[in-house]
Amino acid sequence: MTIDNADNKAQKRRKVRAILASGLVLGVGAAVTLAAWNDSVWGNAQFGTGANTWNVQGDFGGGFNEYIENPGGSMIFTPGFGNLAPGQTVASVVGLRETGSNLDAIVSLQRATDPADVADGVSKSNLDETLLLKVTDMGATKGTCTDKQQTGDVLTGTTATVSNGTFANLTVPKGAERWLCFAVTLPNNLNPSTLSKSVSVAWEFQAVSAEPVATP
Repeated sequence: MTIDNADNKAQKRRKVRAILASGLVLGVGAAVTLAAWNDSVWGNAQFGTGANTWNVQGDFGGGFNEYIENPGGSMIFTPGFGNLAPGQTVASVVGLRETGSNLDAIVSLQRATDPADVADGVSKSNLDETLLLKVTDMGATKGTCTDKQQTGDVLTGTTATVSNGTFANLTVPKGAERWLCFAVTLPNNLNPSTLSKSVSVAWEFQAVSAEPVATP
């Protein structure tokens, strides 16, 4: 009996040591799981549009200016524009330029509308629907723009009138000029009694900046 008790006690001590050892292993494992390194890296930047990055001006005979509101600059046509006869043409030079020297300008001519300071404009006249409009692109310099001849590529359609004549996607290079010729003609074979005596119109040259060229 004494030997058996000694053996039992020895076995119990081994079990206790085994349990304690197992507990110590679990404790170490839990400590490793909870530990973590940490670090941070910051970066900053500043953005802006700069000063005078993009701008379009017009010249209607009196020099380049902003003309940002209707009715804008007064176009100077060749003599006879106020007393047109059938078959007669009058012409006017229009200049556009981009002044920011950063981005090209893409210009579109919108349909004519009433001038802001004239009460009897296109809404009260049928003359604008009769007068033919031809807009030619003279390029970077002024070409010929008279009642007899207009040099350059025609931008408007063959049946365009003062009322509906438009063009789109004309590029004015950054920091450069583009010159246009507006020619207005009263067609032949008209009955004057069916036409309004006069009409006042305002054209908007709507410009948007071109997409910047990606830097390699």
